[in-house]
Order: sequence, then C-alpha cells, then structure tokens
Amino acid sequence: MATGGSQPVEKECGGAQTWAAVVDLGGAADRLARRGSSLRLRGCWCAGTGLHLVRTVPVLVLTALATSDALAFVVERIWRPFPDAFPPSIYFWVGVGVGGLLLAVPPLRHGRGMCSRTLTVLAAVSVLLTASSQINLFFRAFPTVATALGHAAGRQVYFATVPGPAATLITGAPVERVWVPPSSMPATGELSLRA
Repeated sequence: MATGGSQPVEKECGGAQTWAAVVDLGGAADRLARRGSSLRLRGCWCAGTGLHLVRTVPVLVLTALATSDALAFVVERIWRPFPDAFPPSIYFWVGVGVGGLLLAVPPLRHGRGMCSRTLTVLAAVSVLLTASSQINLFFRAFPTVATALGHAAGRQVYFATVPGPAATLITGAPVERVWVPPSSMPATGELSLRA
C-alpha cells in the first residue's frame, strides 16, 4: 500500500507489473555489466566487471535446474525405484538445494575475508536445511528434529513384551462408564519397538 497525500492508495501487483519488474531487473543487470571496471564492490566476489552477476549466476541457476530435471527424468522414466511418481515440488526443492550449493562456490573461491566465506557457508547450509525440510514434508521420514538426529522419542518397549488382547469382551453399557483400570496398570504409557 502506498500513500498519496493523506489518502492511502492500494496498488495491485498483476502479471504485467511483475514482468515489467523482471525486465527492469534484467536491464539493471545489463547496465551493471556494461559499466565494467568503474564499479568497485570491495570485498565481494563479484567485484570488478560485474559480469559474474550476469554470466555466472544465470549459468549456475540453469545448471541447478538442469540437474533437477535430469534427476526427475532418471527417477521417473528410467530407474523407477518407487511405484508412484513424486510430486514436482520434490524436484523443485532438489534444484533449490543444488542451486544453493552451486551459488556458494564463487564466493568461497573468490571471496575476500573470513567473514565473507563464513557467511557464504552459513547461507549454503541454510538453503540445504530448508530444501531438505521441504522434501521431508512429503516423505515424513523424520517427523521431529530428535528423530532426524537419531534420538529415541520417549520411553520405548519391544513389541513382543506388550500383552496380547483381552480374552473376554465387555457387553452392555459403553466401556467408558464401566471400565476400571487394573491395579497392575502403570500411570504412564510406553512406546513399543519392533523386535
């Protein structure tokens, strides 16, 4: 929302405006590359010509996109390790993770200073954690951070030690009205493990 005088003015961001912004960013990148050595970004891996922003970054992003597309093709068409197809979001997040790693390489190779390199590593790890957690939302392999780190959740017992079903059925009134816990029943429960 922008303010025009004293009246607030609502602005809509439609498709045409979005594409205009993308074209304007492309023009800005082109102007940045044409300015050449007059641009001096001290301590930045893109210092000097500015061509890294126009050449290297798009190449790395396209490489990440091609990697994720190639993985999708191999897994879905050739290898087929699973009977059901994965949703496209899985391959999107794989591409984001690969892109994050690829975009971290130039700053690590050409960056100046330990602070710049440390921030680059932290950013790459952050992108990888985000991508892997988004992929985990589909598979649900690690529902908690504790399970991802290999820590057991709560008290656990082996399934073989769990008592079997009761021999008699209760008939008549609903169970919650007549049920009384046995005296040998503990106050808290336990999770069972497969033997």
